[in-house]
Amino acid sequence: MEASNGVRVKKVLTDEEKQKRREYNREYMAKRRLDPEFLAKQQEYCRLSHQRPEAKEKEKERSNRRKEYFKDYHLGRKELVSRVRELEKQLKTSV
Repeated sequence: MEASNGVRVKKVLTDEEKQKRREYNREYMAKRRLDPEFLAKQQEYCRLSHQRPEAKEKEKERSNRRKEYFKDYHLGRKELVSRVRELEKQLKTSV
């Protein structure tokens, strides 16, 4: 379920479905907390999953997007600060 602009639309759940999810999550977290073997097995699966070439490529893309975002953010901020300083100078000279 995606909107035209690429944003995922959340599935609307009934109260019963929400309750089932809550119960499942509680049981799952209790199992993780109480059974160290279960937790170790899950961590191992997660580690192996992250080593797949697709996962590495996906992480690389994510990293690049973040890098670009922060570069643009800081450039925009730098331009904004310089513009504010310019306006402050103009105010000082006009007074």
